[in-house]
Amino acid sequence: MNRITLTIVLLLSVLTSLSQSKVTIVGMVIDKQQRLPLPGAAVVLTMANDTSFLNGTISGADGTFSLDVENQKYFMTVSFLGYNELRDTITVHNRGIDMGMIELSEQKSLLKEVKVLGRMTTTLQKGDTTSYNPDAFKVNMDATTNDLLLKMPGFYSVDGKLMAMGDTIREVLVDGKDFFEDDLASALELIPPKIIRNIEVYPYQSKEAKHGGFEENEDGKTINIVTNLDSKAFVKSELALGLGKEDRYSAKGYYSRFMQSNRINAYADRNNVQVPLRINRGNSQLSISGNDSENNSLGANFGLSGKMVLNANYALRDTKSDMYSSSNREYVAGALLGQTSQQDNNSNKESNSQQFGLRIGSKKNKKNDYDIHLKFGKSSSNNESALASDTRMLEEIINTSSNYQLSDNDMVNVNSELRYTRKLNDKGSSVSLQFEYAYRNNEGNRKQVSETRNEDGDISQLIDQLSDIQSSQTDIKAGISFSEKLGEYGRLSLGYKYRNYAQQSEKKTLDYDADHEDYSSLDSLTSNTFDNFSDVHYVKMGYRFDKGKLKTYAGIKFKNTQMKSEEVFPDLQKFKESFVSVEPNTKLSYTTKSKRNYVFNYGFKQRIPSLGSLQDIVNNTNPLSISTGNPNLKLSSSHKFTFSMSQPDMKKSSFFTLQLKGDITNHMVAQDRVVAQNDTLILGAYFLPAGGQFMRPVNLNGKYYLGINGVYSMPLKKLKSKLNTRSELSFNRTPYILNGLKNKADRIRVSQNFTVASNINEKIDFTFHSQSSYSMIDNKLNTGNQLGTFSQRTGINLYYNFYKKFIFKSNTSQYFTGGYGSLKRSNRWFVNLGLSKKLFADNQGEISFSLYDLANNQSDQSRQVSDLYISESFRPTINRFYMLSFSYSL
Repeated sequence: MNRITLTIVLLLSVLTSLSQSKVTIVGMVIDKQQRLPLPGAAVVLTMANDTSFLNGTISGADGTFSLDVENQKYFMTVSFLGYNELRDTITVHNRGIDMGMIELSEQKSLLKEVKVLGRMTTTLQKGDTTSYNPDAFKVNMDATTNDLLLKMPGFYSVDGKLMAMGDTIREVLVDGKDFFEDDLASALELIPPKIIRNIEVYPYQSKEAKHGGFEENEDGKTINIVTNLDSKAFVKSELALGLGKEDRYSAKGYYSRFMQSNRINAYADRNNVQVPLRINRGNSQLSISGNDSENNSLGANFGLSGKMVLNANYALRDTKSDMYSSSNREYVAGALLGQTSQQDNNSNKESNSQQFGLRIGSKKNKKNDYDIHLKFGKSSSNNESALASDTRMLEEIINTSSNYQLSDNDMVNVNSELRYTRKLNDKGSSVSLQFEYAYRNNEGNRKQVSETRNEDGDISQLIDQLSDIQSSQTDIKAGISFSEKLGEYGRLSLGYKYRNYAQQSEKKTLDYDADHEDYSSLDSLTSNTFDNFSDVHYVKMGYRFDKGKLKTYAGIKFKNTQMKSEEVFPDLQKFKESFVSVEPNTKLSYTTKSKRNYVFNYGFKQRIPSLGSLQDIVNNTNPLSISTGNPNLKLSSSHKFTFSMSQPDMKKSSFFTLQLKGDITNHMVAQDRVVAQNDTLILGAYFLPAGGQFMRPVNLNGKYYLGINGVYSMPLKKLKSKLNTRSELSFNRTPYILNGLKNKADRIRVSQNFTVASNINEKIDFTFHSQSSYSMIDNKLNTGNQLGTFSQRTGINLYYNFYKKFIFKSNTSQYFTGGYGSLKRSNRWFVNLGLSKKLFADNQGEISFSLYDLANNQSDQSRQVSDLYISESFRPTINRFYMLSFSYSL
């Protein structure tokens, strides 16, 4: 303990000594008429004699800024979207300068506004926050915020999921507020680019970090969309209807009203085909599913900002589907080597979900700050499926199986949070209280009838069961923290938190009794009554040092965990264990004079096993892949670090970021897998056919991850476009047990991504993208047998307003995947074309004709490569699908 304390003190002392006294220019940028701060204003310093770029920053949420400079004469430019620039000459000599309030007046002429903004920089860096000027990226009139982001440096899409600088986007805020809750897609789809003043990207912070001052080593990024709204309301709405091939249709509508003081958004959607109404909206659509489905959604969001902050949201989703899919799987490791399986699956599913959220908070003031968050959700589903499969070893059949299941499930979620902060004095002392309550209840039943036959065609197993399942989870957290300012730049935080986590589960399975012709025979192997409880006490301490360019945080968490598990049925078993852990974490952020930002994070965490992994109960949902839990699982622990460097060049409008990640996990929850060579009994009573698998979770050491990725962006002046490139190299080691032998699978992955996005004008907009990926998996049990796979996807999206109100749109992409084993190479082309015409004087109407998959692909194909197998799945498609649509917007 003394060593840990000494290490933290020495670290902080060294970091503090790195920060030397600088001559500082400070000020606040405000709106001249409304006298309100302007967050995100660009403040740029150049040489007074030759205008060479020297330094720059952006104003914070309160409009303030600071620049550390050397003694000399500067030319200062202060600019903001929609405002006239302010220029001034300043001379620095041995002492700092307070510029006071810098007043910017709003521009009256749109033409002048465009000319001024043409001189503004593309990106600015302030500490670990990257700010983008949206006006530097030209998009077409139909573009969404998602389209805008994909043109910006560091943003890219992976399998339709938007990423930023190598990280997942965890939250999207609007003017610093969580208006859309967890619905990131709606935020990026419904906020029009024209109301965006600037976009900020910075590391995601947990609620503990935001409210209690305790940093967490969290992955992910936060996007804050800063709007240019004033006292006038911005209203946008749209109604759209599309009719397509094979009686497919799509209808949707939305209404959005944005103001500084309040925001309203409502939407509705109904369709029986998952397809965009217009080509070239967001990511390319490869093919159109031929399965039958009906999808309905309805939602609303409301936000109010005045004396208090209020956000309310509601979402309803209802789906019905009739699905067919087939898959082939080839095993490539150990005892599974040479085994293959083929499956055909038909399913019918109906689901309904509703979610309501309410957040009430104070507008920050001098004394009190509170935040109340309530969420309620319920869902129900009914599923009927029929699965037919056969398993082969070296092309010889070893079993066939048919599996019919009928199930229904109802779930209820309740979540509530209360956070209150009281400022004790003007020196920055404060105390915070926290209370959280979460409850989940799940009830359902399942009927299963399955039959397994051996290589001779004889029935080796017959299952006919009814199961009733009920589980509940309760999570209660309560805590208090105290924060005190130490010196001019430091802050100390102390805290205590208590957590009580309870899980209860009961499953009752009855076998069909042929003599009585009913379900009355209790199956003890698949029936269980299980309770799991944990009490956790946290004592936390953190110190933050913030001197502008240098920011450090060092924290330590002492955690005492008491776990208790009790199996009441079928056998009385009890488990009780206590764990004491010390979880340190630290963060360092440093920004150089050239605005290069370095960030280092380290954290240590422990995780409690899930309820499902602790239950010693047989899961025979798939008779060929049986699993059970392990009540003797221990907590897993991980050491995680992240190092990143980002460098915007405001003069060249380029951007570069490099990120290194590492993770070491001990006692990870891995799989102990047994592959039956012959028909056998599991646990002395449960039948497992030849080729079948039995899995049980165990704790294993030796889980490693190391990855590095870099993103570089630069303008291509001759093409009037921007080039974004991304490179990634990663290594991942995963341990597991196969037929009693400990093994580890090493995966190396290399990928390269290129994107060229046009920046010409609103009439022509294109994006060229190419992504190549190579993965190699080395299972140590298979000496000399390494699995290497290569894939590449290349395409171009085009938007061309070629004549008056006529617009041509296209998506063209080529998707190549290499072959391995029984899987052959695949090289497919996808071509989507669209023609639309804007209607009425103000372009409020639009009629569009879209043609999807002109290359006429016969099925939708996807591949998966895991440590143990490679698989290929197929689903039917509607070939050369077309849709005629009409939309009207305000």
